Amino acid sequence: MKKLYTQLEYKKRRQAHAKKLQKRALVFKRKKKNRRKSFQKQRHIPRNIPIKKPPVIVPTDFRLIHNTERCLDFFTELRKEQNASQISPLHKVIRLEMEGVEKIDYASISLLIAISNHQRDKGITFWGTFPKNKECRKFFEDSGFLDYMKDQNGNPFKKAEKAEHIKIQTEKGKFTIEERKNMSLLFRKASQNLTGERIRLQRISTLFTEICGNSVEWSSARGKMRLVGMYMEEESVTFTAVDLGRGIISTIRRKFTHKLQELFIANRPVRILENAFRMKYGSSTGEINRAKGLISVKAAFDERKILDLYVITNNVILDFVDKKKSRVLSVPFQGTMYQWKITRECIENMLNDEND
Repeated sequence: MKKLYTQLEYKKRRQAHAKKLQKRALVFKRKKKNRRKSFQKQRHIPRNIPIKKPPVIVPTDFRLIHNTERCLDFFTELRKEQNASQISPLHKVIRLEMEGVEKIDYASISLLIAISNHQRDKGITFWGTFPKNKECRKFFEDSGFLDYMKDQNGNPFKKAEKAEHIKIQTEKGKFTIEERKNMSLLFRKASQNLTGERIRLQRISTLFTEICGNSVEWSSARGKMRLVGMYMEEESVTFTAVDLGRGIISTIRRKFTHKLQELFIANRPVRILENAFRMKYGSSTGEINRAKGLISVKAAFDERKILDLYVITNNVILDFVDKKKSRVLSVPFQGTMYQWKITRECIENMLNDEND
C-alpha cells in the first residue's frame, strides 16, 4: 500500500527528522568554528575541567632573534612545571595566550615545537589560541607547529607544506643512519625549492648533515630534546637546530691559562663562545669531533655556503652577520639554538667547491 505523507503520523515523523538534521547542522557549524579558534595537543578534550593556572602570555614581538630576552623569558616559563594545571592523575596542561602576537619568526616557532615535544614526554601538553593578526596567523600555520597539534574536536590540522621538522632523541646523543638520511632529504627538498631540482651530490649532503649534527651533538646531554627544522620561502630556506641540553659554554673545556686570561676581557661569555668556534677549547667529554664541528659551522658561513647565522646558548647570542650585536643576555637559556639560511647562491658555492 502506498504511503500517504499528508497523514498526521507521517507529518510528525518528517518534522522530527527535519529538526534532527537542523540540530546536526548547528553542531557541525559550532565545531567548525571552534576548530578555527584554538589548538591543543590532546586527542579528546575533557569537559568542564577547571584550568586553575593562568595562561602564559606569548610576547607581542615573538621574534627570538630580535626580541631575545623577552622571548627567552617566555620559554623559561613554558619549561616550568608549576605553570601546568593538573587535569587528570597523569596529565597536565599549560595554556598559551597568542592572540596579541603582532610579529613572529621561525626561530621562535622551532624552539616552541622543541619545548612542546619535550614537555609532552613528561605528560604536559599545550592548549592555546591563535594570533589575531592575519599575517602572524598565516605564518603560524605555515611554520609546521600545528603538525604536532589537534583542534578542539580532536582532529589533526592540515600538514604544513612549507615546513618540516626532524625530532632526534637518542641516548648516545648521536645521529642514527636513518636520522642522517632524513636530514639529507631535507637539504634535497630545500635545493628543489631554490633551484627546481634535488641536489644529490654526496659532499653537499655530508656538509649539511655535519652542520646539523654538530649543532645538536655538542650539549653532552642524554635524552634531551633535539629538533632540526626547515622553513621554505621563495628565495631562501631557513634552518634551525635546537638542543635542550646544557649549552655550549657549559660543556666546553678550557685550560687554566685561558680562564686566567678571560678574567680581564670585557664581554667574557661572548669571547668564550667565539673562541669555541675557533677551536681554542675542547668539549667536556674530550670528543674531538665536537670541537671540529663548531669550526665546520663557522667555515660554512665564512665560505658563504650558509647565510645569516645566529647562535643562542646559555647567556650569549652570537650574531655572525654583525659581530657588534653579539652580546651577553640578561635572561639565560638552557640549551643551544642555531639558525641559518641558504639561497641559490649558497648552493652554487657548494657546487663550485664540489667541482674543485
